[in-house]
Amino acid sequence: MDKQNVKLRFIVLSDLHAVDDLTGNGDSYLNKSKETSNFFNSFLDYIENLKFNPDLIICSGDIGNKAKEKNFKYGWYCLNELKKRLKVKHLFCVPGNHDHDSRYSENDYDPKYTLQHVSPQFPCSKFNINTHFWAWHWCHIEQDVFNVILLNSSAYHGMGSETEDYHGRVAPKISEQIINYVDSKKFKEKSINFIICHHHPCPMKVRGGDTQFMKGAENLFDDLLCKQKGAWFVIHGHRHLSGIQYAKSAVSARPVILSAGSLGKRIDNKILGETLNQFHCVEIDIEKTKRKGEPVGIYYIHTWTLSSGWEPSKLDTIPDKGGFGATDTPIELANKFKDILNNDKIPFLKDDELNTHIAEYTYFTPDDRQQFIKKLKAYNIDVVIENGEIVEIGLKKKYDKYY
Repeated sequence: MDKQNVKLRFIVLSDLHAVDDLTGNGDSYLNKSKETSNFFNSFLDYIENLKFNPDLIICSGDIGNKAKEKNFKYGWYCLNELKKRLKVKHLFCVPGNHDHDSRYSENDYDPKYTLQHVSPQFPCSKFNINTHFWAWHWCHIEQDVFNVILLNSSAYHGMGSETEDYHGRVAPKISEQIINYVDSKKFKEKSINFIICHHHPCPMKVRGGDTQFMKGAENLFDDLLCKQKGAWFVIHGHRHLSGIQYAKSAVSARPVILSAGSLGKRIDNKILGETLNQFHCVEIDIEKTKRKGEPVGIYYIHTWTLSSGWEPSKLDTIPDKGGFGATDTPIELANKFKDILNNDKIPFLKDDELNTHIAEYTYFTPDDRQQFIKKLKAYNIDVVIENGEIVEIGLKKKYDKYY
């Protein structure tokens, strides 16, 4: 962690869908061939050259593909190799539905048999914490400035109906147990609290609607996120789509939900135009988060294609940079610029003049940024954007005279 500026940096990746031999090439780019994977090696080289220096790595499930033991072990190896390569102390993971052998294809004992007997231990290195996780489908890990709750939303995968409606669940009694625990003295208030799960706690905007969100999650998250124990940040995978949104909350401090997308899975044709293989670099401002009571920070998205390899996202549906935790709404900030440009005898703002007023834009989500730009255009204000950041802004009728 950056002690001077109090920033918490972490890598978010999900849905590796790793395969251990060439028979799974059709499912994932993260495949093992002669003990190596070109895709994985290029990922390691790229992320190391970013010089991002993360404090932790977070993976939200589907580490292996199709519940095959060797696939999970290869994916788990890749995550630990990443941890080793980046010299990161903490690796926080949960299993996905592809990690549970719910159809007993490789053992006659237990869907989580492989997960409980893999080395290094999964999901963490502490035996007592792992025991709690597998017994109750969740566990708590406490650190200096943050708490982590690992939630196994795939624990009931394969029980009952196999339709999409039941792919992610949290039982009512488990929700009650977690809520009571967080409300107790055992759960100490921190600047930021993470909830890591595989399935999304609320429906996502996808074509045809979304039926794969976590059943029972509303009972958990509605109550849990209102507890006055610091800001809340939820990270999930499963849908292979990138996205960030604020969760509904009865209090003014808004929890953030980050959808991690997929690192290795070959993207389904149905969503190929909306997403790519990707991972996130996230930076949370701990001091601002503590003062505001909700997460404040920025994130960067890096994507991979066969033609270009790894690079900052260039896909319109996946902006390469965004934020969360802005104090002003997009409309409020747009009105501030409208007032400044109408009252001051200047044609436009740039450099230091712009930076004095534009700081809040850094913490806008992509949707908020679009709303902000749209409102400025409605006010007849032009905006120049480079590399995802506003570099010039001015009233069009005045601005045109200088060009």
